[in-house]
Amino acid sequence: MNDILDTEKMDSGRMSLHPAVVDLRAIVHRAIEGGEGFARERSVRLAFERPAQAIRADADADRLDQVLTNLLSNAVKFSPPGATVEVTLREVGGRARMEVRDRGPGIPPEFRNRIFQRFSQADGSDSRQKCGTGLGLYIAKGIVDRSGGTIGFDSNPGEGATFHVELPLSAAPAPSPNRRRVASEV
Repeated sequence: MNDILDTEKMDSGRMSLHPAVVDLRAIVHRAIEGGEGFARERSVRLAFERPAQAIRADADADRLDQVLTNLLSNAVKFSPPGATVEVTLREVGGRARMEVRDRGPGIPPEFRNRIFQRFSQADGSDSRQKCGTGLGLYIAKGIVDRSGGTIGFDSNPGEGATFHVELPLSAAPAPSPNRRRVASEV
């Protein structure tokens, strides 16, 4: 239901974002913590390659958490039991880049041009193995686009998929300890 409401807000231009300078390490860490139970149920491990230095962006922490939660959920759903979903965060060409890599079947070539559309699922049949609304990637793309970033993926059949989100690095200095922080460092 929340996905449908978010889709309605996006389509009508009413989805609000509240950007602030955030350390992306904290947001990625929070999304991973939130997904650990789901991953454990499916016997999938989540691993975060955490950078030593802060990587800051101007972003809405809650909406970015929503993006990462959608990407992690998909990666876990499509990974076989015993697999590890790898999450990385790094700076690339003046941008922050977050990647979520699964070990699933990959994205079929005939589905790639529709993957970020509403209600899109690679297996649209009534007997499909994976549940979901087909709105998670649509919503993720809308949030990332509205944040001034890009979202995409790389995939080879049988080798899994890597979804990546890039955001501009923040030009603002780090918040001082006396100012309220939206997302604390972990």
